[in-house]
Amino acid sequence: MAIFISYRRQDTAGYAGRLYDRLAPQFGDDQVFMDVTDLSLGQDFVDAINQKLDSCTALIVLIGDRWLTARDDNDRVRVEDPADFVRIEVGAALRRGILVVPVLVGGAKMPKAQLLPADLQLLVRRNALELSHERFAFDADRLAEALSGSLGLDAPAASHSSARVASPTATGNALGPVPSDPRPR
Repeated sequence: MAIFISYRRQDTAGYAGRLYDRLAPQFGDDQVFMDVTDLSLGQDFVDAINQKLDSCTALIVLIGDRWLTARDDNDRVRVEDPADFVRIEVGAALRRGILVVPVLVGGAKMPKAQLLPADLQLLVRRNALELSHERFAFDADRLAEALSGSLGLDAPAASHSSARVASPTATGNALGPVPSDPRPR
């Protein structure tokens, strides 16, 4: 398994599902991991996620406007909780030297390092890609092409329609419905 999609359900679940639906046919279902599509009923999801993190070569972290401020049922900021799944996923990838690609969704900005827990602060040094609803296909194809080149994976060439934006701008410091799941993200 090569590509792990990390996302916060309160923030970017719809984009995560769309991105998975775009990348899985290009790279193969066995090369792209998203929790709600790849975990079986009754499976220990903590063990499964750790196993997938151990075997991935790239982690895509979808960051929307609520990624940094999402709260749990006890009104605690999720990213400040060491047991937060997104924090665990991103922190593990950064520690292991896995390619981490921040994807800024719907106009979101890269969080400031001083607002992140220490184990996530290196995230802001990663080149990010913008992913918008208006140019989703173009942005997703750009991500697929970059992953293909970085990871040496085969992905079919993207066909860009002339109706799409000619070239999205790089960010300053950076490059269907999703089934419900009781786990907080």
